[in-house]
Amino acid sequence: MTRWLSLSCLGLVLVCLGLVVSGCGTAVDMEDVGFVVALGVDSEDDGKVRLWLEVAEPGMGVESLAKQETLLASTEGDTLYDAFIKLETRSSRNLTLGHVRTIVIGERLARAGLRQAVDALMRDATLRLKAWVLVTPDPVEEVLSLSIAGQPAGMFIGSLMQREAQRAGAPSSRIVDLVMHIEERGVQPLIARVGLARESESAGGGGGGAEGGAAQGSASGGDGSGTSMNLSDMFVLNGAAVFKGDKMVGWLDARQSAAAVIINSRIQGYEFIHKLSADGDESIGVNLMSAHAEVSIPRECLADAEKVEGCTVEVKVNGLWGMRELISDDQFMTEEGVVALNKSISARLKRDTDDMLRVIQTELGSDVIGIGEVFRQRMAHSNWKKISGEWDTLFQSLNIKVIVNVAGRRRGQILRSLSEDKAI
Repeated sequence: MTRWLSLSCLGLVLVCLGLVVSGCGTAVDMEDVGFVVALGVDSEDDGKVRLWLEVAEPGMGVESLAKQETLLASTEGDTLYDAFIKLETRSSRNLTLGHVRTIVIGERLARAGLRQAVDALMRDATLRLKAWVLVTPDPVEEVLSLSIAGQPAGMFIGSLMQREAQRAGAPSSRIVDLVMHIEERGVQPLIARVGLARESESAGGGGGGAEGGAAQGSASGGDGSGTSMNLSDMFVLNGAAVFKGDKMVGWLDARQSAAAVIINSRIQGYEFIHKLSADGDESIGVNLMSAHAEVSIPRECLADAEKVEGCTVEVKVNGLWGMRELISDDQFMTEEGVVALNKSISARLKRDTDDMLRVIQTELGSDVIGIGEVFRQRMAHSNWKKISGEWDTLFQSLNIKVIVNVAGRRRGQILRSLSEDKAI
């Protein structure tokens, strides 16, 4: 019995020793790892691919990536992976994409096509599928070189997307969504647009501008100090890039982008300023808390693939909004006043939606609102198979009618505006 116990103990010790030794053998020194926090890619004049990697300084660790020094390494190659290999051979550390939070794509490469670049990224087992992906009209190097309040560009843009995308009406575009929509016939990719602000304003969070202004609904990020600064030192989310397959075909401005996100039922907390008078002296600050779109397709269009062309599709949008600011002599205290306000805001969103449909249907021919996906889900597979190959053309022929009905629910803590009362 004693001998048996001794052999058992010896065997247990050998097993534990094997586990310990194997663990030590695979340990990786943090000093030898290069954590890539952001990735940028664009094409050169000669057709080569230019790759930027924002790499955290050694010894900082992943816990402090939000605020630390980073190195921006760059090179070109025949393909994205070719450029990555060159950067690996020039680095003294093992580069890993497991902590990439933001992927910034240049407009030139986006218009040329992303299939090859996306293929290389998705084959990396460490890449996070929820990494944010954005398109910029500005030089990628300038975007990734900007550090705000000690926070690297990649981390800051990621935080900006998570915090401000909904308020700005920008799509919450992630790499996994881009890949899925490139492959699907019934919905095309819609990718958030990021750029460098070009005018001088005060730093602050996102919000709406004047109804006709180009910056309406955009969100910007700075150092958060609230002091006056040059907006060339800030990022701005303003609109979205429209794709057809893997190629970018055009832009949507901030209001059009918000309308597309509303139709996709993915809007929450969208903020804008709505003008109540023609001269612009009266306005209301609106927070669209939620919105849901319901798509109705006639049965005959679903039953017969030949009747899809020219089919009338009805989209009903219902939502709730809250009042954030009221600059008006009319305080809308009566039921009639509230109904009129609801109609006015609904009409404004309807105009934005019609404008968005004009761009994506007539000018770009790209179904970024997923009407084709609704057809695919509701009609027989045999019918969808007949029309899926020509869906881009069929989408342009559809008669899409949008009905918007939003209602006010939150008016704030005061019953009257703080503006001066007019003398009677």
